[in-house]
Amino acid sequence: MTGVDIVYDEIHSRHDQSWSGRLGPAEGGGQLLCVACVVEMIESDDIASVRKSFALSGISGVLKCSPGALRELLKQDHRVSVRFTASLLGMLHTVEDQATLEKVDQVLVQLLLELQSELSYRFVLEDIHRQLNDQTNMKSFVPTFTFLGNLVEAVPNVAQVW
Repeated sequence: MTGVDIVYDEIHSRHDQSWSGRLGPAEGGGQLLCVACVVEMIESDDIASVRKSFALSGISGVLKCSPGALRELLKQDHRVSVRFTASLLGMLHTVEDQATLEKVDQVLVQLLLELQSELSYRFVLEDIHRQLNDQTNMKSFVPTFTFLGNLVEAVPNVAQVW
């Protein structure tokens, strides 16, 4: 996955450069990542699940290979971090492809581990609580329960945040 930029070419030019960065090993130039492009791809109904999954794989690769790089990019504005996290949470309810759902779950857990922010944990837990209160069909909530299980497994102290 290294060397492949994570941008949405058709819309990237309208995004502020502060949401883009070269992440990864300095000797290879790193990967170009535009958080705004990723959010727009995730939220768009016109983007194929395969492309979303590819973008999520890229994010996962950045989180694994360049610890702290995405956190630095998101640290510029907490609202962008929240929007990115909310977009990923939304995918747990809208994506039907099992492989993509697993990738969303993985990236969400990795992102929260990367951010190490009580604010981020609290946002996720409050959002899920709100969704549960509004939910009439618990079967569609299975991916969220799976995510919560994986999050508690990765961050056992997350339950104390709530």
